Amino acid sequence: MAAEGRKLEDLVLVIDDPISSLDTAARTYAYSLMTRMTKKCAQVIVITHNTSFMNMVKREFQNLQKRNETKKVTSLLSLDCRSFGNGDDRVTSLAPMHELLVKYDSEYHYFFSMVQDAAQKKTTDYVFLLPNATRKLLEMFATFCSPGQSNFAGALGDHHEAVKDKLDVRALERLVQIESHGTLEGLGTLPDLTLEEAIRAADAGINFIKEVGMDHYKKMCVVCS
Repeated sequence: MAAEGRKLEDLVLVIDDPISSLDTAARTYAYSLMTRMTKKCAQVIVITHNTSFMNMVKREFQNLQKRNETKKVTSLLSLDCRSFGNGDDRVTSLAPMHELLVKYDSEYHYFFSMVQDAAQKKTTDYVFLLPNATRKLLEMFATFCSPGQSNFAGALGDHHEAVKDKLDVRALERLVQIESHGTLEGLGTLPDLTLEEAIRAADAGINFIKEVGMDHYKKMCVVCS
């Protein structure tokens, strides 16, 4: 970095996802190396789509900000991808990171907020994200409501009799079938679920959480409000 007579103090350094294909130990080492070598840089911009690495960097940035209370020295940003109408108009902008992603290391609260909002309003700007966000929310909830199951499909089977007359089970079954690939990556095309189907699945997912864990649902509504 200091080659060709350059000084670290004059550099704006962009680090683009430096931990791809690294295991946990190597990722931690890479993070430690990165922070140690960039301390004197004028500005450091870190780009990543890896949640665990993001949390490492986020904590470092937050601690740095605490040590500099008199001025703002860090920013946590994320790409905000929204679609309108039938999804043809897609707008991506760099925006302040959602407060729930800043506050919590898990994405669970963020997904809950997104899915709950779509279920209540019966619409969403996050056409590309909503189906998989709903699935990931329910996969995480499944570890709570059905510890013996490896995925939400199993949890839905466990609670089918209790919820079948209280929510749109078919919407959840279709969600599981369509969104079984299991990542939020590769969002270059519209999801296989239509917007109407995605909203139905979001509504059914929130109702599933209500029926199976009402106390949990109420607490989530409070912390995500």
